[in-house]
Amino acid sequence: MAVALFVAVIIVVFHRAIFFGEVLAPLDLLSKELPWGAVLPKNVHIQNFTLADGIATFYPWWHFVHEELQAGRFPLWCTHVGCGFPVVGEGQINLFGLTTPCLWIAPPRIALILTFSTQLLAAMAGMYALLCSLRVRWSAALFGALIFGLNSRIFQDLELNCTIGAWAILPWICWALWEGLKREHGRGRFYSLAGLFYGLAILNGSLQSHVIVWLPVAGFAVAAVWRQRRARFIRESLKAIMTFSVLGVCIGAMAWLPNLELLTQNTRKRFNQIEWPALMLQRPLAVVPCAAAMVNPDAIGNSETFDLLHGLGHPGTGATMPGMADLRLYCGLIAVVLAFFGLRARSDAKCLAVVLILVPVIVGFITPLYLILYFRSLAPIPVGIAILAGLGLERFWQPDKELARDVRNAVVILLAAIGLALCVGGVVNAKRAAVTKQVEQIGSKKTSFYKADVAWQRQKAEGTVANFTLKGRAVLRFSLLALLTVGLLVMARLHKTVAVAFLIFNTADLVGFSWRTVPSVPPAFEYPQTPALDFLQQQKGTFRVASTWNAETDPPTARENMLMMHGLNDPRIYDSLIPKNPLLKANNWDALNVRYFIVPPAATPPAGEWRLRYSREVDIYENLRVEPRVCFAAAPSGLDSQTDWVQIESYVSGRIRVHVNAPQEGWLIVRERLYPGWRATVNGRPTPLVEAQGLWQAVPVSAGSSFVELKYLPASFGMGAALSLTGILLVVMLCTPHVSNAARTALRFST
Repeated sequence: MAVALFVAVIIVVFHRAIFFGEVLAPLDLLSKELPWGAVLPKNVHIQNFTLADGIATFYPWWHFVHEELQAGRFPLWCTHVGCGFPVVGEGQINLFGLTTPCLWIAPPRIALILTFSTQLLAAMAGMYALLCSLRVRWSAALFGALIFGLNSRIFQDLELNCTIGAWAILPWICWALWEGLKREHGRGRFYSLAGLFYGLAILNGSLQSHVIVWLPVAGFAVAAVWRQRRARFIRESLKAIMTFSVLGVCIGAMAWLPNLELLTQNTRKRFNQIEWPALMLQRPLAVVPCAAAMVNPDAIGNSETFDLLHGLGHPGTGATMPGMADLRLYCGLIAVVLAFFGLRARSDAKCLAVVLILVPVIVGFITPLYLILYFRSLAPIPVGIAILAGLGLERFWQPDKELARDVRNAVVILLAAIGLALCVGGVVNAKRAAVTKQVEQIGSKKTSFYKADVAWQRQKAEGTVANFTLKGRAVLRFSLLALLTVGLLVMARLHKTVAVAFLIFNTADLVGFSWRTVPSVPPAFEYPQTPALDFLQQQKGTFRVASTWNAETDPPTARENMLMMHGLNDPRIYDSLIPKNPLLKANNWDALNVRYFIVPPAATPPAGEWRLRYSREVDIYENLRVEPRVCFAAAPSGLDSQTDWVQIESYVSGRIRVHVNAPQEGWLIVRERLYPGWRATVNGRPTPLVEAQGLWQAVPVSAGSSFVELKYLPASFGMGAALSLTGILLVVMLCTPHVSNAARTALRFST
């Protein structure tokens, strides 16, 4: 019954995508970008502009992975962006997670529905199993599962499935640990199951997200051992943590080893941007909007307005500035109220829930770990809130002596909150014009891509301020929902009826929020073909394309990653982990093999020898001095490149085949980034690769005819795959009734 209800809720949330063919991605933002905006409707109502990364990050990558799988290639490398990029090491692409099998069998539009639905179902089922294991009654377990599955943190980052996929598995890890501690014998089997789930969280997430999962799970393990096994507290805690950690890290090695390799290749010094004194003083201030967002989803802005953290203050520095999505942890106002009642319960579950809330708060606001995890470390908090809310709901099924007093206190707090919200609305009404102007000025500076759309900036500023007037959503919706909650609390004598009403209204509240948060747009917005793109696709040869625009006056034009959707190569990449590219930093478009350059209409091309070849929705210039993608040279660093003796037989991601008929000994220069994992053979014999011009691959060739083949197969992937297989075998052996001594010895050795 519980699973059937979860499936029904998922169908309701995604009904437009399931039944009407819409796409679960913020593709309506393409109406504000060139060249796609030229063929899309004008003045499109953007459903959620806070998810702007999706059109440049996730959706293009999903298309690329799908196309490679359909071509029979597993996409370890992508040649379309960044002068070549290791897909196997990119945590956000989630190559070994749930999305890839879905992309194997279906195009991205369908794969997204399958991925998001499966992750939400796993999250709700895991939370339900955990609450049942904590001996919470069925209705309360159902309530907690819906709270966790529909909380705003998941829906605000739903397209970021590399993190959501890890968080969705968190309750399952806690369930396995708690089930193991409840037993006198066979505890190791459940610890190994926890390790299996933790390994799946790593495979289905990123290096960052699995650290976010590990921290609260480790705290949960310590608290659970304390509640169950105080006599052997230290020994049992270490055993539980080490078992699930070692097995999980082994199983997830196939994902995190290549990711760690990419991190070591990354030369950006992010920490140099941090103003340490200001950070230590201002960062904890973010707890105020975070707490406000937990009781009101519109407290710090909504999906259609500016993030008020940017408009009204800076709780942090530029390198660590929290956003709306980072702090929003809304589980429903009724759920938060019932969590208050759950805090008054006396049970193991309450202790464990408090730990699951306190660990992320301490990590996010106090410890230096936020420099790595940002405020995403707060994501596990809804697990604790769901447990407390379930306990609170139980108190209405079986009233205790203190329930009446707690009801009175909750009513007083809610009425005071309503009064405060109305006061805010009154003040904003009185100063609406001045505040709107201020928000417009600040918000336009903080909008990185769409500053040129002045009318839209003004509209968002007006919407932001209107959100906080007496009739605005932030004030009116909160006040009405709080009054409804007060009314239900006043009827607390009808305990069972009120409990059912709590469940229904809180679920409806969260479903309504999800409808507003998740973008779902018609297929017509899915990177439509334009005349300019047709022109570029008709050009022969292997070349790259780049673009530029003035952010203050022009709309974004052919941003990084987005041309990949049309099979075009771009030396840039929309990713923070790309290793340093000295040629890109110097804007050396000739050496980067950039043959065509896109600019907004009437804009000027970069410095160099360029010829205007196309002028319509955008201007396209041809580079008259572009250097070839593959050529022959006398020395790796030489500029005397020749293409007459070179024939490209195949140039696909991760595999390049070239025939060279050289008049003398020399070097085959391939303008693809030299990265650990590339191997070369000449006429079938392994040949060492050399770096050319500080970035490219160079292969020595003899005079005469040679067949050169380049393949990308990193050792980190092979080693990680072997470790993952070993971890899975250990879990299988430990979960069998008769565990072999070899499995125990291997686990002790690895620990």
